[in-house]
Amino acid sequence: YQNPSGTTLTLGRAVVTDVTNGWAQCEALGSYPAAGMGTTRNTSMSTSVATRVNGSDGVEMWVLIHNQGIAYYKYGKVPTYDITPDTTTRVMVSE
Repeated sequence: YQNPSGTTLTLGRAVVTDVTNGWAQCEALGSYPAAGMGTTRNTSMSTSVATRVNGSDGVEMWVLIHNQGIAYYKYGKVPTYDITPDTTTRVMVSE
């Protein structure tokens, strides 16, 4: 993101795009979060995005903007998750 003063690397966000018609005709559908993640500069210029598509029913996206935070985006029907920790004790034995 470049703000009006010309400085960059603040208000990080992910841009959701439609590339159905190819990269040359790519359409931006929106950005998330719209107001950006924060005003702390991301001087490493690094970002990570993880996406999970639920068939044709929905999509989830997690975006990490270094020094600014993590945002979660979902659209449509997404699965529910069981995040109960596994407390089973396992012992591996080999000859």
